[in-house]
Amino acid sequence: MTFRALHEQCLEWLSSQYHRGTSVIHLVKARSRFIDQLLTQLWWQLDLHEVSDLSLVAVGGYGRGELHPHSDVDLLILSQRPISADTESKLSQFITNLWDIRLEVGHSVRSVKECLSLGKEDITIATNLMESRLISGDEVPYQLLEKEVKSQKFWPSDTFFQAKMAEQVARHEQYHDTAYNLEPNVKANPGGLRDIQNIGWVVKNHFGADELSQLVEHGFLTVDEHDELEQCQKFLWQVRFVLHTVTKRAEDRLLFDYQAEVARGLGYCDEGNLAVEKMMKRLYQTIRRVIELNQMLLQLFADAFLDTYYSAEVTELDNDFLMRGNNIGLRHPNVFDTPANFIRLLLHIADHRNVTGVSAHAIRRLRVSRRQLRGYLQDVSQCRELFVRLMRHPRGPGRPIAIMHRHGILAAYMPAWENIVGQMQFDLFHAFTVDEHTYRVTKNLYRLTRSEFAEQFPHVRGVMAQIEEPDLLFLAALFHDIAKGRGGDHSELGAVDAVEFCKHHGYSKEQGELVAWLVEKHLLMSVTAQKRDIQDPQVVSTFAQKIASPERLKYLYCLTIADIRATNDNLWNGWKGALLRELYKSTYNALVEGVEQNLDIASHIEFTQSKALELLDQSIEREQIDLLWQRFKPEYFVRHTPEQVAWHTMRIIAHGDNSEPLLALSEIANRDSSELFIYTRDKANLFLHTVNVLDRKNLDVYDAQILNTKDGMTMDTFVVLERDGKPLAGQARIDEVTTALAQSLKNDQSDNGPAPKLSRQLKNFHIQPKVKFIPSEKPNRTMLELVALDRPGLLADVATLFHDMELSLHSAKISTVGERAEDFFSLSTKLGEALDEQTKELLQCRLMKEASLQDSAVCS
Repeated sequence: MTFRALHEQCLEWLSSQYHRGTSVIHLVKARSRFIDQLLTQLWWQLDLHEVSDLSLVAVGGYGRGELHPHSDVDLLILSQRPISADTESKLSQFITNLWDIRLEVGHSVRSVKECLSLGKEDITIATNLMESRLISGDEVPYQLLEKEVKSQKFWPSDTFFQAKMAEQVARHEQYHDTAYNLEPNVKANPGGLRDIQNIGWVVKNHFGADELSQLVEHGFLTVDEHDELEQCQKFLWQVRFVLHTVTKRAEDRLLFDYQAEVARGLGYCDEGNLAVEKMMKRLYQTIRRVIELNQMLLQLFADAFLDTYYSAEVTELDNDFLMRGNNIGLRHPNVFDTPANFIRLLLHIADHRNVTGVSAHAIRRLRVSRRQLRGYLQDVSQCRELFVRLMRHPRGPGRPIAIMHRHGILAAYMPAWENIVGQMQFDLFHAFTVDEHTYRVTKNLYRLTRSEFAEQFPHVRGVMAQIEEPDLLFLAALFHDIAKGRGGDHSELGAVDAVEFCKHHGYSKEQGELVAWLVEKHLLMSVTAQKRDIQDPQVVSTFAQKIASPERLKYLYCLTIADIRATNDNLWNGWKGALLRELYKSTYNALVEGVEQNLDIASHIEFTQSKALELLDQSIEREQIDLLWQRFKPEYFVRHTPEQVAWHTMRIIAHGDNSEPLLALSEIANRDSSELFIYTRDKANLFLHTVNVLDRKNLDVYDAQILNTKDGMTMDTFVVLERDGKPLAGQARIDEVTTALAQSLKNDQSDNGPAPKLSRQLKNFHIQPKVKFIPSEKPNRTMLELVALDRPGLLADVATLFHDMELSLHSAKISTVGERAEDFFSLSTKLGEALDEQTKELLQCRLMKEASLQDSAVCS
């Protein structure tokens, strides 16, 4: 049997033994022993064991004797003298043989001196060397290396500890400093296996200890804490082991693609998403426990190795709490026997801006006391009084809420929060669990109260400063998604919870109603801004009627921006910010001036034209402007800003009588996006050609307005962004797009090359398309909403369908919510009439067929 076949047999044996109930700890070590034997045989086959001063050494995880099914095999080939050509050839053959076996091998060939020199410069190399084992070859070079590496001269405890701390901080930042990503990396994520290994490396360097159990002997862990850390490591090992088995490679990211199969491999057999939910909840609970223990231990190490404990200045705060340096600590071990002290701890943190964390001893007592609670903290009247004080404290929703979230105090405070801890969200819109997302909303709101963030969001920060009772806004943030996972409308259910909570905490009826209204309507503003034509006064008036007062508008505006920015780090862009800002301003004016005043179309047109005239170049004759504007329909001035009208006017006048289409790309002032303006003789397939070209040029369409002049010209406006949410940059990119568009329009054909394939993530989502017709304010228009999987080329295919059915498109609002496309279209027949019922039925059938990519539907 070949070595490759042996290794494949080993992998099959590992998988079968796991499913028979063999401990993962045993299996991980078994694969390491198998690789030891395999490498030793290959080493001897090539007579490398006869070469003096040459050692084959395992380093890294393999050096620890731990190899998951597809983990890398890290090797150090150690030599004490220059390697001969013959030996070099044999070593090359040795590595080639390992590749032939299909092992993922990382190797280096170095002398002892080179290892020590590189190890002193690079903490990663040093750490690998500390975990080395001799597999085969001459013992002398390895013993020399081992002696030097174990010496404190190599990496003294204090400098090694500081280096590993810095390394961990940098790694956590790569994962946005959160453990609660929906696709976590079980190895590198905060709270993952690497955090446990970090503890082990510090212990090994300082004490020469190979087992975490020795932390108990040295007084850093209690027996219970050690057992808990071992249980956490075992579960993380199980997840990683099954993940390797499922993917058949060294994959440590628990992606959507694998979660269902990994859940089954771990024994979760529930139907649908429930199995994944249960697995992920346990994973997030495990991660949180690792984070707490890691934070506690590293702080204890800092006290021991850096002498920070006794050198820190101590300030007594009251009979229970003190400050030691920048950490808050306890004056006696029974502090949390009084439940109210959980909240008092947080109030002290709010009162002292220089507090950065909780002491290791306080974390230990907090963890023990939290688990001994016999009810929820909110059931204690004194806790409720203190919680309200905390929410009203200028710094209460800052670091204190972060600590409540990180150390499980929010879950101990109210059952509704406990239910959302580690709650999965099965979409691409959210990047975090429900509790992590909700915490980030409060964090974003708190930042709006701080001067250091003034430059990022000046307008919304100014609005935030006008809010009279910010604690009500923070409560709305805590409750806006708190009913997710229960079934039903989470906004309505959460509003009920919010009313009860406010009543229980002594808030007035009016205050409770405001919080509940914000929870119930927390999606209203984002939906209106992104899915409705906010240039239409009727849309603004309808929205204003739902808001009812300028004060409610201020609350909702701040909550909406904080919410969107907390869903996904890649979701926010300047276009969304501009839409919300414009909707806020127009709605505020409508509420202040009166909704009826806002519907005065004639005044609106007059205002737009007068402002546009102020912006126009004075060299353009007023007669030219008037002649051009007389050709425009009133609707044009309603649906465009003065800045757009001025820009369009200048370009059309400069274009003159040129028969070629006018194509212009420009950045829209204050919108952080690019506007494509097309002015040409009207043609039925113009929208189709345009979206096809934009799709092929990797541009996303966010908005489209299709308007005709009185004399048969069309003025199409498209808001486009690059795939990363940024406007087009550079004249070369602008020329590339406009040239492609001009060519398409000239040839009257689209570039119909193959559409891009579905992304890895999209393949895991199956959305049943929905087509809905919405009542229109205009009798000659039909409003249509399409919800479907946001696959590449969807908009172009929809445009083709409209063209085939000879439908006229007047406007489009394109919105992507994670994996979902939620698009709105304003349509009419080619005769300018609303669609009749028969046409609607046919359109609905064909759209459903197109969006689901199925050929089974028959539409007639």
